[in-house]
Amino acid sequence: MELGLQQKLALKQKITPQMIQSITYLQYNLEDLNIEVEKQLEENVLLEKENQEVYSGEINVIVDQPIVKNEESSKLEHIENKNEFTIDDWKTHYENQGQNFEGYKARNSDYDDLYDPDKKGKNSETLKSHLLEQARIFFLSELDVMIAELLIENMNYDGFLEEYIKNYGDEFNDKKERIVMKTEHVFEYIESKINMIYDNNVIEEDDIKDVLKKIYSFDPVGCGAFSKIEALYIQAKHYNYDEYIIDIINKEDLNLLADNKIKEIKEKYNIPDSKLIRAIEFIKRLEPIPGRKFYPEQPLNIEPEIKLIKEGDDYRVELIKERIPSLRISNHYRKKLLDPNTDKETRAYIEEKIQSALHIINAIKQRKKTIVRVMEVIIKIQKHFFDNGGNYDYFKAIVLKDVAQELELDESTISRATSGKYLISDIGLFELKHFFSTSVKVTGGENQSMMVVKNLIKRIINNENKKKPLSDAKISNILKNEHNLNISRKTIGNYRKDLDIPSTTKRKKIL
Repeated sequence: MELGLQQKLALKQKITPQMIQSITYLQYNLEDLNIEVEKQLEENVLLEKENQEVYSGEINVIVDQPIVKNEESSKLEHIENKNEFTIDDWKTHYENQGQNFEGYKARNSDYDDLYDPDKKGKNSETLKSHLLEQARIFFLSELDVMIAELLIENMNYDGFLEEYIKNYGDEFNDKKERIVMKTEHVFEYIESKINMIYDNNVIEEDDIKDVLKKIYSFDPVGCGAFSKIEALYIQAKHYNYDEYIIDIINKEDLNLLADNKIKEIKEKYNIPDSKLIRAIEFIKRLEPIPGRKFYPEQPLNIEPEIKLIKEGDDYRVELIKERIPSLRISNHYRKKLLDPNTDKETRAYIEEKIQSALHIINAIKQRKKTIVRVMEVIIKIQKHFFDNGGNYDYFKAIVLKDVAQELELDESTISRATSGKYLISDIGLFELKHFFSTSVKVTGGENQSMMVVKNLIKRIINNENKKKPLSDAKISNILKNEHNLNISRKTIGNYRKDLDIPSTTKRKKIL
């Protein structure tokens, strides 16, 4: 063994910061992209929003302002498309456009107010505030109001009372977390807290329970329960349900109902079919999570950025210009850079910010172009699906690799371009990745998409005898004998769960 120097020739792929930025922007959904753009607008004073044009898949790139088609501008457009836009190119670009930029407006000075989340309207009505308002009206005693407030403050957002309260001391552990001194039952906690305030034993546990029983009847009924079963029991008592229905809930026989074990319930409670049907109907009206209607609204924030336009027998893909941010370099700083009187330090600062701004502008343009190219290939493959109004019998089995090979791109690029991006069409709203599906082998025929198989399973179950629903094994046999599809019972079960279709037992019609 001896030491020595050796030369070795090897090819290595180097990822530039510009490439990383393009990849990052490609994986952003529309909401995240807009958030990132707003962040960049704050950090880079040279960036401004502009009125954008729609980029169509039928053309290469739309330059946002008209350019005089001379030799320099043609060279510039070529460089811009290659993502190699330099400071000198940028100067030439705007010199060629002359006075076209004079009418541009700078960013709104009220920007910070417009985008301050704390200044947007908020719904102040919460479950706790709703219950507290009722308590302060209902209870006449100051002591009862105080008990009610403490009970409500210790409810979670589902409306359930937290049974045990952790008391934290002033000591901290190595992770700078407060140390729990002791854990008390909520009744003990409230009793000790109020008695400490009054410096006297003014209440006992029964006083707290009496107040809690009154809170049970507040809107929404059942708040203050320790569990879902208890919430249902409280509601059934409040609405004066028949005793046998209350017994079913109180004895926690709801699992028997959920599993359609009708015979066991009938024998246990010795009730006829009519009463059992009544019990099921009434229990379904109850709310196991009383605080649910006060959940904070979570808007879906799904905004399609691509639209599919049918033109005769063909389709055209367009980006929705109103949704996708488009940026430009500030005309004010352009002038300062071209001004010979601008000092060296200012010029260096502007050139640095321009370079950063150009990378962002190019990353957004590259994102637009890639998404449209990917969608055009998807439409080409799934054309029959759209031609037939979204009928999944015509859905093709395609994977990321199919589109990647067509466009000579990496599979990871296709994944980024389709995840979280939405298409609006005449037949509905789709996430782009929805059009990818694993294939299922067909005996003596073309492989089918998993979506087609799921559609078949759904159709078979919809047409089954509800009193004798089909098992997963029987559905597997039907697919094999009638559709040449070899799919295991276990896979059928997984597909059924994906479709939110309950098991054979739970699908069975009771009577």
